Amino acid sequence: MEPDPLRPPSVFTARWFRLLLVFLFLLLVAVVGLPYLLEWTAPTSPLVLTPPVQPVPPPAVTTQPETPTPPPSTEKAKEPPQEPGQATPSLPPVEKAPVAREASTKKAGYAVQVGAFQNAANAKRLASRLKEEKLQVEQLTVSRPDRTFQVIASGASSTAVSDKMRKLGLEGKLEGATFTISKRITLKEAVLLSERLKEEGLDVKVKTLQNNVAYHLVRVGGFPDVKSAESARKDLEAKGITGLVVAVSSR
Repeated sequence: MEPDPLRPPSVFTARWFRLLLVFLFLLLVAVVGLPYLLEWTAPTSPLVLTPPVQPVPPPAVTTQPETPTPPPSTEKAKEPPQEPGQATPSLPPVEKAPVAREASTKKAGYAVQVGAFQNAANAKRLASRLKEEKLQVEQLTVSRPDRTFQVIASGASSTAVSDKMRKLGLEGKLEGATFTISKRITLKEAVLLSERLKEEGLDVKVKTLQNNVAYHLVRVGGFPDVKSAESARKDLEAKGITGLVVAVSSR
């Protein structure tokens, strides 16, 4: 049967399609047979035989016979014979060293301060009274910076100033018409005295003096805490002795 010249040729009859089929078949054969080909052409490694390891016998242990230990002797060592009349010297007993105990020198932390006097006799009098009541009393003197004041008065004449000072019972030093009172007083006392002298018609000046003042303190205690110190303060107050709780430094 002859092909129809008017009908287009089929793809299966084309030459290029036949060549494509042949190429795909060869490619499939190459993919499937390539592993077998590589295994067949690969060189085989020679078989190496390792000789078996023989166990090493343990070293021989030689035991020596034990030497018998003689039993301890219960007999006392013989003492050399003593000559008659000769006493055995005895060692003096070893005295144990006494254990030194540190005495606690720290004082309690609180006390009741019942007085601070510039006059030492007043402090001593109060301390003696408290000791009679079997209380623990401590006296000490401290020096603290303080300010005192001195009053200076002046007038028209030295006679008039001197008469007015003598009338008021004041002692001091008169220089011309200026009178310096020798007594050092507090600020409150200086203000009151100045007002009184001004009423007498005098000119008044107040001088401030810086100095250290010694105070004689009287304390009762000490006490380990504030509560016990406050209780002691109330007991003293019931006896007519006022005070305040203060912290004291340990020594």
